[in-house]
Amino acid sequence: MKVVNIFLLSIAFLLPAFGEELNFKWLKLKIDRFYPAKTTLYEKEPVFIRFDISVLENKTGLKKELLLSFIQVKPAGKEVIRYSQSYSIHPLEKKLRIKNVLYLRKGETVFPFEFYFDTVRMKGLVSESVIKDLSKKLLLKKDSPVKIHPVPEGIRYVGSFKMELQLQDKGGIATLLLKIHGKGFPKVPNYRVIVKNGSAKKVGFTVEEDMGYVTSTQKFKVVYADRLEVLPVEFKFFDPFQEKVIDFETEKLETAVQTEKKIDIKKLSEEEKAEFYLEKFRQLYPEYFVQKGLAEAVLSKLSEIKDYIILTAFLVISLLTFISLSVLKRYVPSDIKSLLSLRLESLDDFKKLFRYVYPYQTVFQEYLSYLDSLMYRSKIETEKGVIKLILTDSQKITPYTLLSTYNRLKMEVIYRKLEKVSPFRKKAVKIYITTATNIDIILTVIVILLISFFLQLSARHFTYWSTVLQAVNAVITVAGVITVKILRRPVIKVKND
Repeated sequence: MKVVNIFLLSIAFLLPAFGEELNFKWLKLKIDRFYPAKTTLYEKEPVFIRFDISVLENKTGLKKELLLSFIQVKPAGKEVIRYSQSYSIHPLEKKLRIKNVLYLRKGETVFPFEFYFDTVRMKGLVSESVIKDLSKKLLLKKDSPVKIHPVPEGIRYVGSFKMELQLQDKGGIATLLLKIHGKGFPKVPNYRVIVKNGSAKKVGFTVEEDMGYVTSTQKFKVVYADRLEVLPVEFKFFDPFQEKVIDFETEKLETAVQTEKKIDIKKLSEEEKAEFYLEKFRQLYPEYFVQKGLAEAVLSKLSEIKDYIILTAFLVISLLTFISLSVLKRYVPSDIKSLLSLRLESLDDFKKLFRYVYPYQTVFQEYLSYLDSLMYRSKIETEKGVIKLILTDSQKITPYTLLSTYNRLKMEVIYRKLEKVSPFRKKAVKIYITTATNIDIILTVIVILLISFFLQLSARHFTYWSTVLQAVNAVITVAGVITVKILRRPVIKVKND
């Protein structure tokens, strides 16, 4: 039946064909464009557009089928809300067929499409001159604009749909299926159903979309005593083919337990009635009646609040890190604090470090020779007052090498000074130095993890935006890493060098 519908659609809505030739230096194509025959289109109405592309001349050296597989045709108009496509190549005619289903906003459109070759995938298969010729993008559009009319106010769903309720009864326990199917805007309602003399629980919801056709199936588990009524469900939508609002309502469903299984509720005592209804509830929500031990119950509760436990633990650890940094700073000797405060901002800062190295000059003879060569026997290349490269008699020194040498020498002097302090104080100072020198990384990680936590939490609650939130999370993580790299990039200026 669906194949027949598609065939009828192709006749009813794709009659007007527009043919044209596209000439490239190495290639000539013919494109037949099929646009909707309807003169009146509506917002969110499925609009079917087709392109048939055949090769007239081919000097690229590629087979027709392979050449056609590189063609891309994408909607270019801002009025497109959503679209889907299917590509197929006829095995005998060697013709590419591209079917499009578009959902548009109100206004005017000429159905613009970008036509181009995926030249990235073509690299290595044809010459660069062919790729250069095929790399330009072309615009395909209808000669005259078509107006997309607004739908009546308050209408969310547009298309031609059917809705039905199916009840599969097993005597007191039933499965209820609510199905909506047809062609139209791929968003369909997610309903709750109302039953009398029983209870219903949704146990499944699926939506399938295929080139303008959409099908949703909602599954409910229903329990009841002796007789069940499923009240009608209403679905209101605008049918662009009939150009009117359709207010569809399902029929009321009724069923009853078979005579031999039927229980006269009125004759039961209050205790028996309570037990009867409790049993029905147990059948509908068995998860609430699972017997759990104390340990399992605790783990289950912890699992429910694990996100907030993780957040609390993370905040506590972050707070303790900064508190410990403040406490450990008290154990750092004043001369080591002065050493740690030194920053390599110009070559003159090596001279500031020299006064700390001087007491150990017999140990750091290699450093003194390095400093002499750096300060007095070198050529400095700069850009906008910042050192880019230093050339000595024996080597080329980059800013990264300078910074690494400076920090390594500073740490060696600090460790020499720590030889005179107690083991506990030595350990405290080393922990402080490691934390303090990496505080930028620690702060960046804390911020990224906090943002990531809230984005992941939001993605679980707002599944419709989960893809966007995951993408934002990835962008923020990459931005954080780039920020740290920029902050740690050595910028050594030329002052009195």
